[in-house]
Amino acid sequence: MRVGLIADIHGNRYALDHVLRFLDEAGVDQILCAGDVANLGPDPAGVIRTLRDRSISAVIGNADLWLIPERTEPVEPASAPATRAMTDWCRDQLTAGDCDWLAGLPRELSVEAGRWRVRVCHGSPESVDQILTADTRGDRLGQWLPPGERLMLVDGHTHIALARRHNDGYLINPGSAGLPGVGPGTAGLPINHAVDWVECAIIVFDDAGHSIAFHRLSIDLDAMTAEAERSGMPHFDWWRSRWRQRVAMRPVDS
Repeated sequence: MRVGLIADIHGNRYALDHVLRFLDEAGVDQILCAGDVANLGPDPAGVIRTLRDRSISAVIGNADLWLIPERTEPVEPASAPATRAMTDWCRDQLTAGDCDWLAGLPRELSVEAGRWRVRVCHGSPESVDQILTADTRGDRLGQWLPPGERLMLVDGHTHIALARRHNDGYLINPGSAGLPGVGPGTAGLPINHAVDWVECAIIVFDDAGHSIAFHRLSIDLDAMTAEAERSGMPHFDWWRSRWRQRVAMRPVDS
């Protein structure tokens, strides 16, 4: 069994299509998404349509919750003026059906894969905003990855790819499939710079055991940013600045 992992698409349908083509070519049997699917990008409705059409199992993320105020679970609010403006614009792009689908996403989901259980959330099983990293205390991780259980805890939120062994299980973050150059702003947490790629991961379960592979996929920035600009998304210059800037070469005087 081959399981594809994606997270933090953030309304970037162009990038999502690119990642899904790769996962299709890799022959995955199932794709799981760790949240933040629609907000803060140029095509939130297109992302939702793709996930729905392909029946990709997803959980809700903190930025998704900003789009659907009728969901009342705790979430840190969008604080920056640009983030609030982008959230309002993304909400306006969604149909009633899109909002219903987004509002119905679970906080977490779980699937069985061979002798393993794969548990998916956005921040942590405790909170959509919680940060889990390579430095998270073991006693904190131990409540979700106890000894004796073959469990893989898959999350997103940080936009930083990670595989960490703990007890008999793993903490896995596939990185961001749509906005790798942005993070939650936590002190000490790495942020990707000069980004011209998107990310995903694949877990393979077979008779020999299991493997976890991370994939950083180069993407056509010119085509992607041109499509984003045409969307009319507010704060496009900020969004574009999260990616590697293409600089035209000046001719050398002879």
